Amino acid sequence: RLSNHNEMRNTKIHGGGFSAPGGSVGNYCYPVYNQGSDNVFDANELYDFPSWGFHGYSGYTEKPNRNIYRGNKIYDYGWGDTRANGILIYNGDANQAIDNYIWNSNRFPIGVGPEATNTIDAPNTYGPPPVVVPPQPAPEKNWIDIRTDKIVTITGNTVSIAKDKSTNIVVNGTKR
Repeated sequence: RLSNHNEMRNTKIHGGGFSAPGGSVGNYCYPVYNQGSDNVFDANELYDFPSWGFHGYSGYTEKPNRNIYRGNKIYDYGWGDTRANGILIYNGDANQAIDNYIWNSNRFPIGVGPEATNTIDAPNTYGPPPVVVPPQPAPEKNWIDIRTDKIVTITGNTVSIAKDKSTNIVVNGTKR
């Protein structure tokens, strides 16, 4: 019935074919429906679906508590249901929506339901899609910019120091 203490990371869920029993497209269509507690949903990508993305709700006595929805990309949703949210935390206690990127829908990005308490809608970004940065070639060396006079310990065979401001640098176990 309830699934607790799980992690869902780096998963892509997409496609407009979700429908509820009886074929009602757009109603009760959730790529991720969470009824449990202490779950982490991190760095997932949900797109191209008719209703809610993440839906935290339980009709049972036990409510979804202490769940974390973090670093997810949610877009192109809500085209089949006027109530849709990218993330809906309907009930439960101490749930968090942190650093999610939600865009390309005329629906609300994050919804907090009437039975949710102590819900945290921490910094999230809404709006146009993020800019994609093309892959960069690996640097020849791992440059480190040191701007402190505190002791700095560095390990690694290909480390180079740039803007050396410290007199207390230890590289690969040897003080410089």
